[in-house]
Amino acid sequence: MKITVGILFSLVVLSLSSSAYAGDSTTSARPHIEGSDSKLLKTPDSAPEEKAVIIGKIKWAVYDTATTRLLSNGVREKTLQISNVKIRCNKTMYDKEIELGDHFIFALADSVGRKRPVTKLSDGRQIDEDGYVLTQDHTNGPSDPKIDRSGFGLTGGRDDMETFSWDWFVIDRPGHATKLQESGELSFDTKKTPNGTEINHMVFLTDVSIRVSRLTDADPLNPAWRIKIFKGSTISWPALIDGKVQALSK
Repeated sequence: MKITVGILFSLVVLSLSSSAYAGDSTTSARPHIEGSDSKLLKTPDSAPEEKAVIIGKIKWAVYDTATTRLLSNGVREKTLQISNVKIRCNKTMYDKEIELGDHFIFALADSVGRKRPVTKLSDGRQIDEDGYVLTQDHTNGPSDPKIDRSGFGLTGGRDDMETFSWDWFVIDRPGHATKLQESGELSFDTKKTPNGTEINHMVFLTDVSIRVSRLTDADPLNPAWRIKIFKGSTISWPALIDGKVQALSK
């Protein structure tokens, strides 16, 4: 009888010890199971955050002109989000910049349909107050939407030094523009905004080369670098409205 009681007592003690060990094990493993901690990990998904707006896809390469060497880790491709575009407003236009990495920048110079003072040269060409050549018998950016815009500029640059870059695209028919110097074609559409008429969706119909020179270079037509935007790249340029960069609906 004593033996039976002793055996039962030992089993009870063993059972209690096992239960205590299991409780400790559950406590130490809590961070790895579904419970309060897993809810904390999911909190960012449920937080009210503005989702990234996709505005296009760009494929590019940067070349050193003197050596024809490919820079910036070769040919690169990127899905563009609205956060990738910075917009600066100067006296006559909006500069809409996209950082390409390794200090290089690509941008659209959009006059948003503003009229600017025009000077007619002896050879018949017209230039605006910034010295940009306009198409024959047109002003740059009419106030009447029925009149064609004369064109727009695509530029490149670097954020670590002063550079010069300007490649003008002439609007030769509605929704189509060609590069004034060298070859290159784009299609585009425009949207009315509180700022004026802005370029919206742009498609590169051919490869386009953007020339970038050091500000100290003697000949801007012999640039230090070329930014090549590949055929098929698309950008839906946003606008600066009420101090915020906003996507324009297609």
